[in-house]
Amino acid sequence: MAVIVAAFLVGAAVPIVWLANRGPQQVLVAPAGAAAPVREAQETSLWNSQEIVPARYRDRSAVELGTRFTASRDGWALGVRFFKAKGDRGGHTGSLWDSHGRRVARVTFTGESATGWQQAHFAEPVRIKAGRVYTVSYHARQGVFVGTPGFTSVESGPLRSAWGKAGVYQYGRSAYPRRANPRSYNYWVDVIFRWYEWRRPTPKP
Repeated sequence: MAVIVAAFLVGAAVPIVWLANRGPQQVLVAPAGAAAPVREAQETSLWNSQEIVPARYRDRSAVELGTRFTASRDGWALGVRFFKAKGDRGGHTGSLWDSHGRRVARVTFTGESATGWQQAHFAEPVRIKAGRVYTVSYHARQGVFVGTPGFTSVESGPLRSAWGKAGVYQYGRSAYPRRANPRSYNYWVDVIFRWYEWRRPTPKP
């Protein structure tokens, strides 16, 4: 596969919503006079949406490109993100695979821009178990992609890409991407991850 050097980006965890639906196993007792803690949902991805400027590359066959990752805590995968190469006119599907190479979710990208980050959500969130290795991928039927050699790992919130051989691929129809290039490619494929934390609201002055 051809390679392209691109900027290295790191995403940040961003709180998005406050929830009050506490179950019987999740109720926390606040000290007298203190505000009760609330369960806060947070989302992150391995990379942020800052624009990168990679060159495009093209193989003779369609290809599935992916990123292997783990989470340090339980959560949910909401969808797939990938960086679309300039001139890529093919339709794309995104997938999530478990550690056994089984596809557990799939989505078709719609309303894509000409290039840059694309995003699609699964019909239902997929439960992610802490410590297990998952693979998020997309299928490029024209064989057009972007890539960066020499990738090691990236971490954002509870998410971390697998150390070594995080970038994987598979030629042909959409299938589990199990092959890794010895030059350690990153193919700029990302997962949208949600988890929950208990936080105490900041008292008003």
